Formats: sequence, C-alpha cells, structure tokens
Amino acid sequence: MIDSYGVRWATCSVAPLANAPGLLYAAARRTRRTAMIAESGRCGLVEDDAIVRHVDGVRNIWRTLGI
Repeated sequence: MIDSYGVRWATCSVAPLANAPGLLYAAARRTRRTAMIAESGRCGLVEDDAIVRHVDGVRNIWRTLGI
C-alpha cells in the first residue's frame, strides 16, 4: 500500500502498545487490523500541497483496493 500512496519515502513500524495506548494504530494492532498514519507538511501547519498529497494518496490506495 505504501507504493500506492505515492510518496517518495515511508517508514513502517509496529508501535509498542505501551507507548501509544490511546492512539488509533495501537487499537488497530490490539484487534489485529491494519492502520496507517500519514504525515506531510511542516510544523503542524495546514499547507495546500500537503492536503493534496494526502487526498491523492488515499484515493490511490482506494483505487488499488478496488474501492
């Protein structure tokens, strides 16, 4: 799926549940589901190009999955 998102680089990890008990990806892991966190932009600012990158990435993943 990372290739489908269309970014130049990505990092994959399995976050320890102890370090993120209240986060979505920790809940997904506890229930054996897949989750993804996408980050783009700088310093938490809302930037038009980052928004477009995320929208395009999600649409590409959906297209790859046939959704």
